[in-house]
Amino acid sequence: MKNLKEILTIPRFTDLVVLNTQANLDVPLHTVEISETPDVANYLSPHSLLLTTGMAYRDSPDDLCELIAHLNSLPSAGLAVKIGRYIPKISKKVIDFADSLNFPIIQIPMNMTLGDISHKLLSYLWSDQTEEIFFSLEIQQKFAELLFKGASTSVLIDQLSHMIKQPIMLIDPFGHLATSSRNHTVEEFLTPAKKKELLAQLTAKQQEAKKESFLFKIDEGEHTLVNLIPINSDSYIPYLLVLFKVDQLAYPFSQFAIEQSLIVLALSIYKEQTIKYENRSVKLHLFHNLLHSEKNGPSMDFVKQYPIIDSLDSNYYRVVVVSIQVPKNKSFYEKEIDLFIYDFLEEYLTKTNSNLLLLPTDEDNQFVLLFKDKKDLQSTLEELYDKTFKLLTISLSFGVGDPVNQLSLFHFSYKEAKSSLENSPSKKNFVFYNTIQGINRIAENVSEEEMQHFCQSILKSLAYPTNQTNQELRKTLTTYLDCQCKISETADQLFVHRNTVKYRIEKCNQLFGQSVDDSKLSLKLRVALSLSENESADKNS
Repeated sequence: MKNLKEILTIPRFTDLVVLNTQANLDVPLHTVEISETPDVANYLSPHSLLLTTGMAYRDSPDDLCELIAHLNSLPSAGLAVKIGRYIPKISKKVIDFADSLNFPIIQIPMNMTLGDISHKLLSYLWSDQTEEIFFSLEIQQKFAELLFKGASTSVLIDQLSHMIKQPIMLIDPFGHLATSSRNHTVEEFLTPAKKKELLAQLTAKQQEAKKESFLFKIDEGEHTLVNLIPINSDSYIPYLLVLFKVDQLAYPFSQFAIEQSLIVLALSIYKEQTIKYENRSVKLHLFHNLLHSEKNGPSMDFVKQYPIIDSLDSNYYRVVVVSIQVPKNKSFYEKEIDLFIYDFLEEYLTKTNSNLLLLPTDEDNQFVLLFKDKKDLQSTLEELYDKTFKLLTISLSFGVGDPVNQLSLFHFSYKEAKSSLENSPSKKNFVFYNTIQGINRIAENVSEEEMQHFCQSILKSLAYPTNQTNQELRKTLTTYLDCQCKISETADQLFVHRNTVKYRIEKCNQLFGQSVDDSKLSLKLRVALSLSENESADKNS
């Protein structure tokens, strides 16, 4: 990248003289402009050199100082004034003001026209920019070849870092370090503590999704220039490319070259996201199969098709329906938010909870969590709610179904979870299915005689027990089913010995002619126990 410091050493430009001693000649120079208009600073592009005769400022050094202040804020590479015709000499006041800003004031000699010096400078700059363009296209071609050969985003980041000879980081949409260059590393000049501090700053800036440069303090009195460049994809929050020491980039690397590499990086990220979406489609197919799985559980073909089912072996399954509450002011990004939150939950749960399976559904802004362990359900949901809200200020609602003891009963827990969320009288964030209320709705149109017949046909002598033995058997059966058919937990709940529970459950098996662990029978027993308990309560009241 060219600047005045380099240009003024070239013989054909030696007639140009820097008038102030504190001038910063290192500001990049992209173009040259000629103007005599007083408000020209409002229309100039950054990194330009303004040529003027100073006609509008010959009697007003204060206005010239104001022009210099505006140019400096762009930033401009400098101000070149043709001394003699309108301004015989630049006043000390103007020189001192320029020095206070380290802003260059260049004197153009009387024997040179503004057009002549502009032509020479632009010819030199355009020749340089042509070389930069060719170099940038070469970068794009090289990156494209790597992408077509299957190179990952990490490889592309390494290649870009090798070319600019500076460290690079890539921050994913969740604020995590996705990858960083290995040849030129951030650790070369940042301590672990400083790296953590920088990542915290980057995460705070990420949702703004705009190009930005800032100085980051490395040590006392030492800073490094950090450039943030969002890489646009179909994610709600973009990836963030973080470049260091861009002001020290070697020629002919330029901002245009970086833009060319961004195109290929965006394609690489999009390719990796597409693979994620394919995995999501596979999980949607799994969700459909679970809803319609065979009565006796998943078949061998089903397990082979979805190896993850092997890891779900349990006698406890509980479905939670997750609903995204997209605010009206973000409804335009509804699809992107849906994809983003699903990816966020999947990544987080993969790292923190192996007892959970996240599944997409056919509903917009709705997912399913399948728990295979009843521990920490409430705390897990609260943690997911808090992290999502902190990240996006978007609320999640959770409908929790009753647990079932076989995967073939997945659809029961799912329908209960969905129903609890849809029928919640108030918009709560955590809604648990009300089993009694659900059974009562089923029984609303059934006569008392029919209900008693149903309960007695299922529970037999345990429907309305009058003697202590049957009452104890009924209580043990109810607790056993509530504990997902676990002997130890049932014994703990009833404060009896394990063998006592085994004996009573065996008595129940003999009474019903089959094991109470059978999925079809256990469901009938749960309903009958609930209905007969409600009826007894009504009579007592």
